[in-house]
Amino acid sequence: MSRPTLYAGLRVPFDQLEPEPFASLVHGALQALADAYHWRDFALPNVGADGGFDSTARRQDDGGLVCFQCKRYAHAISTPELAGELVRLSCSEVIGGSSVAEYVLITSGTAREVLREALRDAARTALIAKAVELARGDEKFKAAREQFAERGLDMAATVRVFVG
Repeated sequence: MSRPTLYAGLRVPFDQLEPEPFASLVHGALQALADAYHWRDFALPNVGADGGFDSTARRQDDGGLVCFQCKRYAHAISTPELAGELVRLSCSEVIGGSSVAEYVLITSGTAREVLREALRDAARTALIAKAVELARGDEKFKAAREQFAERGLDMAATVRVFVG
């Protein structure tokens, strides 16, 4: 008798789950890790809602908000994709008034080697450069740039500080 596919040394196809079941699965796994990471007060604020966090918790030591974003990628995440997430998060901080102490991105895939190298850089040089480039010129952040300008803020400078 052969073992079930999920136990035969193959990767689990998390990227094939719909958004809500994937976020719920991750939420359950995070709760199981709560003691090890000193998290408490879990919530599922925006399961399946594009642009929102999929799960939140509080740090036990200082009560800081920890936000978890789940992404089901069938491919390896790239530097531009992560940089775009960081731009979106920095916009959420300034425009939306959120105060996130810790941001955790959870993906169903892996990271491209170039991104892994960028994440090993303590100064985050390549990641900051890509995030600033997106903040300055990517069309999907045009409305956010306008909102920053209305507040007299430089979005690229804010992103540089946030990511750094």
